[in-house]
Amino acid sequence: REALTWLHISERQRLLYIANILFDVVLFSDAPLWLHGRDKLTEQDHFIDLVSLNSEHAMKVSSDDVLDEETVLQFIHSSSEILPRARRTIVTTEGCELSDKVESLLAENDIGHAVLYSSDIKDVMDSITADATHLVGGYTKEFIKIKDVNKTMRQCQKDCLEACLNGARKIQMACGTGKTLVMREIANRAKGKVLMLVPSLVLLHQHAKLFPDFCLVGTGYNDKIRWDSAGFIAVYP
Repeated sequence: REALTWLHISERQRLLYIANILFDVVLFSDAPLWLHGRDKLTEQDHFIDLVSLNSEHAMKVSSDDVLDEETVLQFIHSSSEILPRARRTIVTTEGCELSDKVESLLAENDIGHAVLYSSDIKDVMDSITADATHLVGGYTKEFIKIKDVNKTMRQCQKDCLEACLNGARKIQMACGTGKTLVMREIANRAKGKVLMLVPSLVLLHQHAKLFPDFCLVGTGYNDKIRWDSAGFIAVYP
């Protein structure tokens, strides 16, 4: 949910996060490695967008006006190889067109087609309300917040947030339990600059999108440091 509070996300990202909420699935790139039995993700794996935590449902989300045949074929190949027993669904917006060939491919491969109607999107976005405009790190940012964030957090997230605010120095949370929301809340409440350390370049770039008011630092980025940023993200060795 917290990702929908940031203005920088693309239409495709917005649809991914909305589908994440509506279908009770997680981003495949964030899924625990045991779920798909791989030590790391490859480029091919990214043809799957969303997956249920029991690995029984794989999904592809398209924000295009036309669902092309290549996208469907890539999803069929990846999902068949990585999650062969999973139910498969392609999600589009209500205005997306499907050719006869694409509809045949979906039918032949037993792939469902779910439509995100504007009313579905509105229902999710209506739970989000505009807050005030703030000046952060020298830049004017429009901040949007979830109504009463405490009500949207699971109990494990509330417990971790409370522990951190009470001085805990080390918190462990399992994959898929919502670490990012806790991190965002801690960063929002921090006094002064925040340094976030991640173990890989993949996570560095992922968190750069989720924390747009933070600056990337480290190899390849040290000549672009914005010292007035709200915080910094770096890869630790």
